[in-house]
Amino acid sequence: LKLNLRIHATGDIAVLYARLAGIYKSKGDFKNALNYDDIALEMSKTTGNKRLRAKTYIDYALINNSLGKYRESIDYAKKGIALADSIGLIDAQKEGYKSLVSSFELKNDLKQALAYQKKYSVLSDSISKASKLMTAKLIQNYHTLNAKINDIKQMEIGDRENKAKIKAQTNLILFLSVSVAILIALFFVTWYLYKQKKILSNKLEVQ
Repeated sequence: LKLNLRIHATGDIAVLYARLAGIYKSKGDFKNALNYDDIALEMSKTTGNKRLRAKTYIDYALINNSLGKYRESIDYAKKGIALADSIGLIDAQKEGYKSLVSSFELKNDLKQALAYQKKYSVLSDSISKASKLMTAKLIQNYHTLNAKINDIKQMEIGDRENKAKIKAQTNLILFLSVSVAILIALFFVTWYLYKQKKILSNKLEVQ
């Protein structure tokens, strides 16, 4: 936090104040938790961080539940859920519904508690289904990628084999070419020696 304050990283500072609020909330120090949440909320407005603002409203709801201020908790939870829904922040919506269930249970309003419990369950199920679909998609993508990598490997192996064959054929052609050249040279030398020998024989006969 000190480092971010030094470099005036406003967006990060706001998030860090919210995290400090969470730490104090977990310790049961709700006074300091609310103070840091107040700072985080104001900074979320100046930085336009709706995600942080929605989560801070939910944090207010949870703290007020712990303080026995159920009416305030319900108002903050509804605010947080509405904002979270507008930006597609599902985890904050889920926490908001959970807070509402707790508030109405503590108020002994079981009808409302059950209604929000159903909404919480529906959202949890949708998250679970989305997570399963994403996992299945990731597995499918992994197998597709793995198959493509294997195809590339096979192509590389095939390419290496083709190169080896081409190299062997090139070496064979070179060897045959050299052999033919040597044979031609030997033939020429043999023919030349034979001709010279015949010329010499003719000279001897004339003498």
